[in-house]
Amino acid sequence: MGIKAKEVYMLEMLSPETKRALIRNENMKQSGLTINIESIKSGLYRVIEMFLVTFYLFGAKAGTSIAFRDREAMDDFFKSLQGQYSKTAYLTSTIERCG
Repeated sequence: MGIKAKEVYMLEMLSPETKRALIRNENMKQSGLTINIESIKSGLYRVIEMFLVTFYLFGAKAGTSIAFRDREAMDDFFKSLQGQYSKTAYLTSTIERCG
């Protein structure tokens, strides 16, 4: 069971600092990773919604934030993380949806 090409592309979006934070989180007994999702609505009628995802390891920002143009792209990104990082799979299931 290998990683699909789309999943590899999604993981390449992570900065080296974020990848290190995810790997450290996987190898720690306690999960120190938190994920913040900010919903940004723009446009005249606020119909365009973007999402800004930021990772924090024990309160310190881990790398750069990632912007997504729609909810489906963000969901695909989290599915690829779940396939790679077991603790992150649990963490992403607890994220409250924004918007």
